Amino acid sequence: MTDQETVPNPYLAAIRRNRAESVEPAHALASALDRAVSAMEAGAWVGGRADSFHDALTSHRTTARNAGPRALQEFDDAAAAQPELVEPTSWQVHWHNLAP
Repeated sequence: MTDQETVPNPYLAAIRRNRAESVEPAHALASALDRAVSAMEAGAWVGGRADSFHDALTSHRTTARNAGPRALQEFDDAAAAQPELVEPTSWQVHWHNLAP
């Protein structure tokens, strides 16, 4: 197969486009709960169930901080597994027509 028989991989292009659109939300997710945790640590709620709420909130913040980078890494891994050029009849050219 020569380069004249191949086309740019549209599936790869879609992965890259979606990754680029996900960078800002991924970064926003990383800091989404920072203010709530800071407020709790500054004494916004004390006593009763405050400590368990703070622990749960901190755990959720850690999960959120990790979720964005993990999602971006999944895009990177998917892109790395794709060739730049594919045959015009490949599934990558017709991927959007494939039924789930």
